[in-house]
Amino acid sequence: MNNDTVVSVIIPAHNEAECIGQVVDELKAFSRQSDYGVQWEFLVVDNGSTDGTGQIAHKHGALVIAEPRLGYGQACWRGIEASRGEILLFVDGDGAVDVKDIESVLQALTQGADLVIGVRRRPDAGSMTLAQQTGNRLACFLIRTLWGHPVRDLGPLRAIHKDILRQLNMSDRDYGWTIEMQLNAYNRGLSVRDVPVRWRSRISGQSKIGGTIKGVLLAGRDILGTIFKLWWRQRRNINVNRRSKLNSHPISKEI
Repeated sequence: MNNDTVVSVIIPAHNEAECIGQVVDELKAFSRQSDYGVQWEFLVVDNGSTDGTGQIAHKHGALVIAEPRLGYGQACWRGIEASRGEILLFVDGDGAVDVKDIESVLQALTQGADLVIGVRRRPDAGSMTLAQQTGNRLACFLIRTLWGHPVRDLGPLRAIHKDILRQLNMSDRDYGWTIEMQLNAYNRGLSVRDVPVRWRSRISGQSKIGGTIKGVLLAGRDILGTIFKLWWRQRRNINVNRRSKLNSHPISKEI
C-alpha cells in the first residue's frame, strides 16, 4: 500500500445510535496512529435506522450512506457501491471490534491474501450469545463437511480487495452475506487467510442477531439456507457437466 491507496471502512448500522459515535471515533483515531501511509474513508451505511444513527455518525465525521432496504448484505453492498477504495474493510457498528486488530488484518491482505477473516478466537465473556456461538459452529462444521474448506469462523471483521470481491458474484443481501463471500472465495481457489482477533461485548443495547428469538431464527434461516443453496447449485452444475461430457462422447456399439 502507498499514499495513493484508499482503504474504505464500511460500517453497516441499524439503530446503533448508542454505539456508532464511539465506533467512528475509535476508527479515526486508529487511522491517525497507523503508519500505513494510505488514505482512509469511513462509510456508515444507515440501514433503515429510526434512532438517529445516521445523524450521529455524520457528527463524528463519517460519510453517511442511506440504505432504507433492510438487510446486512444489502447495507454492505450499498457501502461498496459508494466506496472509493481499492481495499474494503468491513466493521460492525456495535463496537465489538477492537480496532488494534485491524492492523494484523490489513497486514495479511498486503502480504498476498485475497480475503482476510478476523477469527474470533479471543471473545470476551458475554460478547457472543449461546445462540450465536452454536449457529456459528454449526455453519462452519457444515462447510468443512460439505466442501472440506478450513472455515473456523464467520467473523464480520474482514478485508478484501474490491476487484476480488466483484469477481465473487455476491447475491445474498442479508445474513448469508458473510458465508457466501467465504464460500465463493474458497470455491474459486482464492487465498483466504484467518487472523485471530479479540471480540468485545457490544458497547450498549441488544444484539440484532443473538439478542432476540426473531433475530436468531432469521439469521439461522439465512445462513443455513445459503449453505445448502450453494451446495445444491454446485451439485447441480457437476451433474450437468457430467451429462454434457457423456453427450459429447457417445458410446458406440459394434453389431
